[in-house]
Amino acid sequence: MRTNGATVTTNKGEQEAGMPWHEEGEVIAHLRGVEIFMGVMTNERGARYQLGAGVGLAGGGPMVDGDPIEDHLGRVHNVSVLFSEAPDPATRRTVERCLGAPMMFDPTGL
Repeated sequence: MRTNGATVTTNKGEQEAGMPWHEEGEVIAHLRGVEIFMGVMTNERGARYQLGAGVGLAGGGPMVDGDPIEDHLGRVHNVSVLFSEAPDPATRRTVERCLGAPMMFDPTGL
């Protein structure tokens, strides 16, 4: 992310009792005016659960601020991704290249 011009900070993961996932850490990046939150989970199942929680926090509907919800949320492998606003294609591709695969939208619980 940094090699593409992003400002990046990392945080240690938080373990919340009763949650069906375990977070290894967080990456927060700022790129082209978009804040990107990436939750690194111990496995893909955890990333899907966190993605589902993100859908709930965004209101649970198919749209966020007039954009399809999957423009704001997704996951790659064990990393769930939340964009502060729908990213332009170049920003989305940068995140996907960094994570090594195209973004998926397959939250648990929907």
